[in-house]
Amino acid sequence: MSNSFASRPAKRIVIIGTLIDTPEPRKVRVRKDNYCIISATTGKITHIGALSPEKDDPIRILGEEGFRESTVIWLQSTQFVCPGMIDTHIHAPQYRQLGSANNLQLVNTFEDFH
Repeated sequence: MSNSFASRPAKRIVIIGTLIDTPEPRKVRVRKDNYCIISATTGKITHIGALSPEKDDPIRILGEEGFRESTVIWLQSTQFVCPGMIDTHIHAPQYRQLGSANNLQLVNTFEDFH
């Protein structure tokens, strides 16, 4: 599998705000006032951490020019990012069932309704 991310004309991405991850099974961690730096060439996270009171951590890591050349996303207090490989797609035929039968397992739903 080739890395098509590297062929895209992209900038490094810096996300500042609330990050949510799962450091171990059955544990959810909410990281408020954090930063996440994503490589422009690989699309992988290169740095992640809590912001200092000065909130200049990405600038210290990347340098002023590197920070200026990055796409910086400041999340609002109602927004968050879940770093990692998360596939949240939906198939068009499932759209009309969205939010219904939430008490059923997906396999049971397919067996019973299709």
